[in-house]
Amino acid sequence: MEGLIDAFRRRNLGGGDLSVDVVTRLPHRYVGAHNDCVAPGFERLTEHVSIHRMASGSAKEGMLPMCYGFMVYAVKVIWFVRRSNYDLVFATSSRLMTAFLGCICSLWLRKPLYLDIRDIFPETVGDVFGGLGKVLRPFVDWVERLVVKRAVAMNVVSSGFVEYYKAINDSLKISIFTNGIDSCFVNIPADESAVSEKSILYVGNVGAGQGLHLLLPHVYDFLKERGWVFDIVGGGAQLARLEESLEGMGEVFRLHQPVQRSEVPSLLMNADVLFLHLNDLPAFEKVLPSKVFEYAASGKPIIAGVSGSSADFISSEIVNAKVFKPLSISGFFESFGAIDFNEHDRSAFIEKYSRSAIMNRMVLDIEYVAYHS
Repeated sequence: MEGLIDAFRRRNLGGGDLSVDVVTRLPHRYVGAHNDCVAPGFERLTEHVSIHRMASGSAKEGMLPMCYGFMVYAVKVIWFVRRSNYDLVFATSSRLMTAFLGCICSLWLRKPLYLDIRDIFPETVGDVFGGLGKVLRPFVDWVERLVVKRAVAMNVVSSGFVEYYKAINDSLKISIFTNGIDSCFVNIPADESAVSEKSILYVGNVGAGQGLHLLLPHVYDFLKERGWVFDIVGGGAQLARLEESLEGMGEVFRLHQPVQRSEVPSLLMNADVLFLHLNDLPAFEKVLPSKVFEYAASGKPIIAGVSGSSADFISSEIVNAKVFKPLSISGFFESFGAIDFNEHDRSAFIEKYSRSAIMNRMVLDIEYVAYHS
């Protein structure tokens, strides 16, 4: 969203007249890990762009706190837009209920809805949440169909999503603007004072969707024998389970608190190999994680335990990136043995998937929908 808003600002400087109100939650993830995780409730970026941040209660992990926090946020958003005169509602959603909230606002205002979808939530619920997911699945399917049928246009970040959503709403205008590479991840020098050691790095969420606790304990001996250390930077619902699974393996696996995004580029540049993994579930065969682009921009070797669209994209688009079947121990060993530990020139990839270039095109698409719906 930061990239998209920057593109709106550039567009207005070039003569555009589209005003944007961003309505979001106050920062609430990883608040305990960052003393500076604060932001103003209102911020005017330019004459045409404002941000409205809603306080929404507890930042605790867990289903009930998450649901309560979202309900508080949803009520505040509906109250905020109730007398507004917008021409278009844009909702970006990796969680379906955010899209549902956008749908409610669209219905209330009687204005068109443009969706930006970064996951297929019903499949994730069914695969990740087990028995609870099966109970929730009919409701989630109903919400998804309501939202998708209400939308007039949609962006998806993976081509694997198109057929799925076309089956729900054949008249839907679907664009594919993928995740991209922000400038902060390009041309970052390595820290010369960093400790010299052979290191693998994972940065990101530690949840059921990543399945780290199911794979990493089984590669401990392999890494220890070769003198590698494996740094895991992040937090999430499965962090405690990961810590438990890696008990007694501290000489190889080192767990670190989440860091600010501005610190991630230097972490990537100081590692020797970057690691990505998604659990072996059908829900993740269509996704394309944003982390792929950030990793690729570093020029560092990549080992990725992924399948489906992610595997196809990484194999075809990123040089010196090795893919293995999720949760496959032998696949990890083979991929590790096949990588070239030198950095590679990925300038063509960086140019192709520049966030600013992608978002410039997306702004034009949003404007077209706003003026022609």
